[in-house]
Amino acid sequence: MDKNIGDIRVEDIKIFILDFIFYGFDGLHSLLLAFLSFDFLEIRKTCYELSALQYLSLIIILIVSYRLLRAFIRYFKTKILYVLRYLSRTKKAQCKIEEKQENRSLNSWQKKIDFRLKRAQYELKRANGVLDINYNKIYSSTQEQAEIQESNVLRDIKTLILESKKCSVNTKGILNYGESTIFEELVKIARKYSLSVFPQVPLRAFLKQENGDLLHYVIGGMYVDFLLVDIKTKFPICVIEYFGAGHYGDSSTKEARVSSNDKIKKSVFKKANLELFVIKVKDLEKKDSILEDLENFIQYIKIKANFS
Repeated sequence: MDKNIGDIRVEDIKIFILDFIFYGFDGLHSLLLAFLSFDFLEIRKTCYELSALQYLSLIIILIVSYRLLRAFIRYFKTKILYVLRYLSRTKKAQCKIEEKQENRSLNSWQKKIDFRLKRAQYELKRANGVLDINYNKIYSSTQEQAEIQESNVLRDIKTLILESKKCSVNTKGILNYGESTIFEELVKIARKYSLSVFPQVPLRAFLKQENGDLLHYVIGGMYVDFLLVDIKTKFPICVIEYFGAGHYGDSSTKEARVSSNDKIKKSVFKKANLELFVIKVKDLEKKDSILEDLENFIQYIKIKANFS
């Protein structure tokens, strides 16, 4: 039996809805065929032939289709964002795992290096008489044994560092732009006075201690920008230093260390009777003036060396 809603049967409502949808799709089909024919008269004729019920049904179908399409796009957008977030979290988690493994490996290497370094420092202190060892014992028979132990420890540390994956070695230029400019001019001036110019020379290459080798622990790792050497005697006569824009570094710690090293070098040069000439970065703005002062300085040193 058919169910009744008032005087209207449910079956009649279903038939009406189906007819309504059919009219709408029939009208949509007619319009599509007319538009695809690209004939304006046919399109106009089709529009006039459609009934009001078909237009109403067509509008409702378009509205429902639009809302379904929006819901479909929103659903897939949510799923895509979820997948992207999941992939991002997975990648971050993987990166964290790799970072932890790398830090664990690095910490292991660091511990080994710290242990070897402490041992080397201890051996150095013992060799230098810091740990209440008599000064004369450094140069006794035990000195040779201490030097062998120190050499072995330092060799192990250097080997450990070089074997580390973090240690990559590349070449670099030995002179920057300002140093290259000064070097070229120095070579021209040096020829006039029978001098040779050597750039980036370690202090321990031309300085020595008469009564031991403790000086090397003071000046180890220090170097001069330019060393002028007499061609005949092969002895250094003066030092030229260039304080460029990055001489003192970019931190207060590095500035303090560089200033301390500069003071040590001045003191060492004074003891060795070596004259020092410093060129600052602002001096290059008056290039002719500083080159004239430099040539006068070298001429004075050369004359002084000839009379000594």
